[in-house]
Amino acid sequence: MAEAVLFSIAEELVKKLGSVAAQEVAFWCGVKDQLRKLAATVTRIKAVLDDAAEQA
Repeated sequence: MAEAVLFSIAEELVKKLGSVAAQEVAFWCGVKDQLRKLAATVTRIKAVLDDAAEQA
């Protein structure tokens, strides 16, 4: 009986840890996407500044 209770507790713990891990992965994927977007924005800003410098 005690083994069944311990197994049930362990099973729930694994589910919760899996959920937390999934949330972390989703968070870091979101960060990676935001960094990619930021890099693209910085590249566009640099291009505009380079064009302005050439016209000046």
